[in-house]
Amino acid sequence: MSLPQALKRAVLAYQEGKFNTAEKICQQIISTKHDFFDALYLLAVVQASRGKNALALASYNRALTVRPDDAEALYN
Repeated sequence: MSLPQALKRAVLAYQEGKFNTAEKICQQIISTKHDFFDALYLLAVVQASRGKNALALASYNRALTVRPDDAEALYN
């Protein structure tokens, strides 16, 4: 499965409320491509949704190292 396909699966899992699955898929993507902004950002969103605020903040910061001017990541 390609990284974009994996990301689509993660997004779908998130939309279905399957946060644990979405988080695991994002982590797998990031382990393959450390600077994949979309996976880093989604991981942060999922972690925040699960109440893992410290992890979410770290993930947002990691995403911002890839795209420092991303408005949504900065806002969140």
